[in-house]
Amino acid sequence: MLDPRTPIIVGCGQVNGAPAGCTEPIDLIDIAALSAIADTAIVAIAREIDLVAVVRSGTRRYANAGSLLAARRGLGAVRTLEANFGGH
Repeated sequence: MLDPRTPIIVGCGQVNGAPAGCTEPIDLIDIAALSAIADTAIVAIAREIDLVAVVRSGTRRYANAGSLLAARRGLGAVRTLEANFGGH
């Protein structure tokens, strides 16, 4: 049986290049997040998000990029996690 605390990824998104209007890394992260939400094909999935995890940007420092992204998406009080970027 699956542990009920096991995280489940239900959608993924990727951004290639720099779409118009992107002026900083959080803009790209936001577009990728919207793409991941759309990838689920579940209209109300955003209401179920309880964790926003991001990889730390190498070009711009944010105090809490996950919290900034959650605020942009109107997610309310969610847990956030920021991982270091690394090698292979």
